[in-house]
Amino acid sequence: QAMGHHELPISLIRDNSDFEAAWPKFEGNSEEIWGKLIKEINSCPCDKIIISAEGFCDLVNENCREVSEYMGGLVVNYLADFKVVVVCYLREILPYMLSMYRETIKITPRTLSFKEQVRRYAQNDSIHLLPSIYLDFFEKLFGRDAMVVKKYSRDELRGGDVVCDFMATIGLGEEINPLLDAREPELQELNTSIDVKELDLKRAFNLAGAHGLDLNRKVADLIKGSAV
Repeated sequence: QAMGHHELPISLIRDNSDFEAAWPKFEGNSEEIWGKLIKEINSCPCDKIIISAEGFCDLVNENCREVSEYMGGLVVNYLADFKVVVVCYLREILPYMLSMYRETIKITPRTLSFKEQVRRYAQNDSIHLLPSIYLDFFEKLFGRDAMVVKKYSRDELRGGDVVCDFMATIGLGEEINPLLDAREPELQELNTSIDVKELDLKRAFNLAGAHGLDLNRKVADLIKGSAV
């Protein structure tokens, strides 16, 4: 089972813009995919539904801003019968940039340096350097009262855990957090970053021409010692 609800924003981008990326493959257009979501919500007895996908920020990335307003209107229409609350955690800019760079080198065949990546973000008014772009976007869609913006810092998160903090933020902490706290240690961090030496080695593989999403993931796993 896939983690997250990536098909929701990606289907909007795929159907309404020319932006192409290494999106997960899936069938159905945005109307069908969002229709399934609404049907599922309406058939669910729960009073709170969590939708999570980093691709929602990409609705206003530099590659599809000409249609961002139109796609935002579609989101509002699809969710018109529900009270929407947008929860966003923001990291300090330097740790975030370093994390983005490490993730880029880890999962793609790119070979650019950290300095060059930051320069490109600045030249393109990237959402990664200017989170106000997507914060303003969602505030315009749902109103300021619907926005909950928190600092991503383990020192300030409940229990030092973003999941526990998020569940408490939406009023489900008492029910869910004891279960999360009981997780096995190996399940608590599934997407760990690669260190500096691993980063250099993965970038060397990229420079040698190790292309393809699946190949890059296998190389990254081998470097981290998680593949046999």
